[in-house]
Amino acid sequence: GDWVYQGDHMLGRIMEALERNGQAENTLIIATGDNGAAGRSYEPLRDNKSSIYEGGHREPFVARWPGKIKPGSTSDQVICLNDLFATCAEILGKDLPPDAAEDSVSILPALLGKDKGPIREATVHQAPAGLAIRQGDWKLIALRSGTKELYNLKDDLGETRNLIDTRKDQGQKLEELLKSYIAKGRSTPGPAQKNEFDFSWDKEREPGKKKRKKREDKKDKGNK
Repeated sequence: GDWVYQGDHMLGRIMEALERNGQAENTLIIATGDNGAAGRSYEPLRDNKSSIYEGGHREPFVARWPGKIKPGSTSDQVICLNDLFATCAEILGKDLPPDAAEDSVSILPALLGKDKGPIREATVHQAPAGLAIRQGDWKLIALRSGTKELYNLKDDLGETRNLIDTRKDQGQKLEELLKSYIAKGRSTPGPAQKNEFDFSWDKEREPGKKKRKKREDKKDKGNK
């Protein structure tokens, strides 16, 4: 509650400053968050901050742009914060380098109410536990442990019914798409890029192994 109160207050101060300087009617303002609640209930969403489930990354997104965004309008598009990179580039009329913003899609059509369908093929999420890919109402989760989970978010927003065994066709479709993104290092058109996220579909990594090794290395260096 305190954070919401403070955020509302600070947003108000920003608006007041823009109005004083005559920029309020010519400024795009976005209010959003970068992750789920930390250690708090996020019902009906499952889990919280740093989780691969919806409670870890589903956030409100509010935008104001007088003369551009219709007041009170809403959108069902699935977007990510990294989309702001491509969005700002389009607003400024700038081309992105081929090796930049490899997972960023401009949401400008959605902001302006000019989108005619999904703005991206699929959405990929990353968390310490693994990866997830969403296309339409379907979401496939691929955990580092090798476990796979499939949910229909329209029918089961709380991700309580794993359909990986009953909808193998849908799970396989999303798995193949995610693997293609991993192979290319991107989910947008362009030259292949190196992945910054180490992920294996077949080999389970012992939790905490890398961290323990680093601590042991530091200890050994300290004893020399």
